[in-house]
Amino acid sequence: MMMTHTWIDQYAGGTADALRNAVAGAVQFDCGPVDEIPVGKGVDFCESRAPFPNTLLQFETPSSDQGASHALVLWSEQTDGSVLLIAAQRTRDKKWMTVLPTTITRNEDNSFHYERIGYSERSTKYVMAMHAIAMNFFYILGCSNMATEDNPAPAALNKKRAKAGKFPVLEYKTLVLKLNAPSASAQSGGGTHASPRVHLRRGHIRKIDSGRRVWVQACVVGSTHGMVLKDYRITNAGAVGHNS
Repeated sequence: MMMTHTWIDQYAGGTADALRNAVAGAVQFDCGPVDEIPVGKGVDFCESRAPFPNTLLQFETPSSDQGASHALVLWSEQTDGSVLLIAAQRTRDKKWMTVLPTTITRNEDNSFHYERIGYSERSTKYVMAMHAIAMNFFYILGCSNMATEDNPAPAALNKKRAKAGKFPVLEYKTLVLKLNAPSASAQSGGGTHASPRVHLRRGHIRKIDSGRRVWVQACVVGSTHGMVLKDYRITNAGAVGHNS
């Protein structure tokens, strides 16, 4: 489940109202553990674009050096082509630490400029890291054998939250890999005379004809293959997606 409502619940007054308005208009994605998302080669992902003008991403961060369990990235595209980004992380005490909005523009050399006032070096690095992680996720989302699955808002829970004057739990999306897509099975499972020892090959992005991108599922290669990672689930439609 998305934890956006816990983020909003933490704030009051004008800050909460501003976040409520921003989040209510954003399409949300539960992206799963950030450590399990492969990174596009080189700077390929820097050319990716958000699927919606207002997008909110949630990542699990099990290896955070600050002990944070989750991160949120609120991505809002502006009319001048810039991006307004708000990043937050959930700390050990289950409180959200939010970095003030950052305006991000692209320079002529394709690098990025981060407009910030009164930021510490640490928070600036965090915003830059979240920006890169978001673009990489958008890059994966652009794979031709990827789709999204809608997770509706829980009506009963939201009824209780409404009575308490709390922000509702909103609908969100999860990433779904279409296993039956022909391009997804182009990978060999091994088995030649030079086969390596049995090992797990992580899911990764592959570029094929005309620069098209596909996601190749994780599998065991060597003497056997076809094992699906434990953080995926098989559906009747022949697709897999992150558990939420």
